[in-house]
Amino acid sequence: MPLVNIKKEILIIEDDHSFQMILKKTFTALDPNLTIHSFFDGLDAIEYVRDPMDEDTRLYKSVILLDLTMPILDGWGFLDLFHNLPKSIQNHYTIFIVSSSINKSDRERALTYPGVKNYYSKPLLVADYTKILTYCNLAIE
Repeated sequence: MPLVNIKKEILIIEDDHSFQMILKKTFTALDPNLTIHSFFDGLDAIEYVRDPMDEDTRLYKSVILLDLTMPILDGWGFLDLFHNLPKSIQNHYTIFIVSSSINKSDRERALTYPGVKNYYSKPLLVADYTKILTYCNLAIE
């Protein structure tokens, strides 16, 4: 059931500063009530996911936009660590891969991870942003 006036959160895990800015500006324009957290590598992001500062956000689904190719800890490493987190944390997130890779094997591999809802190739279309935003409104069942 959609929620009204509830904090909605997107985590952008993307090392490309320009694309990260495009994502932030577009999502903010489409929904000014979003809380957006950005990370330039998977390590900082997995630490945030594992130990959130704001515990009450755990009551609602959050969206992760994950690039696959990054320094320090790439998207694959993030997915592997995420998969080993407690289910109570995993169930809080819906993951969308946003990658420049159009390699079919990358897409197929990414979609085998639990929690990965879809795989998008860069750049995103307006319809893609809209689909992703619908997941910011879903409560955990």
